[in-house]
Amino acid sequence: VAQNYDRVITTDVSAAQLKCAMQHPRVHYVHTPIPISNDEIMTLIGGENSVDLMTVAQAVHWFDLPNFYSLLTHLLWNRE
Repeated sequence: VAQNYDRVITTDVSAAQLKCAMQHPRVHYVHTPIPISNDEIMTLIGGENSVDLMTVAQAVHWFDLPNFYSLLTHLLWNRE
């Protein structure tokens, strides 16, 4: 993904996992420990309408999906 975007943000609840990640100059690694509020996530990631694309790997089964979708509504850039 980093090859196609100027800036990529990756998050994980585990700081240790983030330290193990393959480093890339376009990737910003953000530790989002539990518990963390949606407002804190918005501040760490860039605020409302600051995200063009959101992907999730293998961890989606851990998510509070209604809360996650609500957060996405604010983060994803609405092009309308």
